[in-house]
Amino acid sequence: MLLDCAILIGNETEDINLEGRSKRAYVTWLISAIFLLAIGGTVGIADDHLTPAVSAALNAQWGYNLGAGAAISALLSYSDGKNPQDALEALKATETLTVQELYGIAAETLKEKLWLMVAGSHTGDASCDAALPELDIQFTQAKSSLFRAAEAYKDKGKFTALAILLDGTHRADGGATRLNAQNIYRGCFSVNPDKLFHAVQDVVGMNH
Repeated sequence: MLLDCAILIGNETEDINLEGRSKRAYVTWLISAIFLLAIGGTVGIADDHLTPAVSAALNAQWGYNLGAGAAISALLSYSDGKNPQDALEALKATETLTVQELYGIAAETLKEKLWLMVAGSHTGDASCDAALPELDIQFTQAKSSLFRAAEAYKDKGKFTALAILLDGTHRADGGATRLNAQNIYRGCFSVNPDKLFHAVQDVVGMNH
């Protein structure tokens, strides 16, 4: 519905040039702006609105278990053979139509940057130091996931490794702490993926 409305508006503005923007760029701006307003954000004219809108949607999706599970599946699908269409469908699976439309535009416009955003999406400060105690906990509770993540980093790349690491963050005291651990890992990933997975390799005694 949102996309249809934006396209309709775009079709009525054949000659529009909004501070140098093409018609296509204007429609993208319009959808992103509507999404930002819907979540309580602010909208200007001159800046990129797609990236912050996608970032807000990803943070919301990673904030609940079903959404996080869909994002993990998307990372696995994207990394295994770099299948962006299947990955996009997995990412959209739990989300509203508005967010699905936003992700569709982002996949076409941002390409690889979208998947770096999915992998590095986090709230709060990003710190690889904060990941170290979480890795210690994960070693006691699901050590096989650390071995598999370390192996995947060597053989399949950072997206597969992150998906395995995130999926292995099981916690006995409820979903909130699992989501928090995942958030910390993604924050570290956004700073330096190598540092995160070298730490994983260190925990399991693997050379890097």
